[in-house]
Amino acid sequence: MENTPRQEVPVHAVAHLAHRWPTFMALACVAVVFWDGAVNWQPFAVLMITLPGVYLVVGALRGELRTRRAFGIQLCGLVLWSLPALLAFAVGGRAAVYIVAAAWFAHSAWDFAHHRARAVVPRAYAEWCMVVDALVAVGLLAWA
Repeated sequence: MENTPRQEVPVHAVAHLAHRWPTFMALACVAVVFWDGAVNWQPFAVLMITLPGVYLVVGALRGELRTRRAFGIQLCGLVLWSLPALLAFAVGGRAAVYIVAAAWFAHSAWDFAHHRARAVVPRAYAEWCMVVDALVAVGLLAWA
């Protein structure tokens, strides 16, 4: 009988998977948050109000908000990300879950733009946040 050689995983495939560590970390973080199924939309809405400040601080520290245009875009992002959270608190109930989930999906697209532009935050953070945001939205809808 002929021995067939064992196929090895190509090195570039392993390197590609290793390069996606932010995605794997995001999957683990969201799994921990949603593990018990006791999901409440309010903490996610509070994060929507506080996290935009992180983008402004990180962007400022990295020197990427020196122009009015860059600062204005980030400030618009802060407003557009916070308004749905405030609306969710005003509306409450099941509608609030849908508002918060939609905003988290939208923020995932915002992170994708930062990832592609290589701007404001490090790419690894943008990738991690993009995955977390999309999965939080899915989790909110799944447990709504």
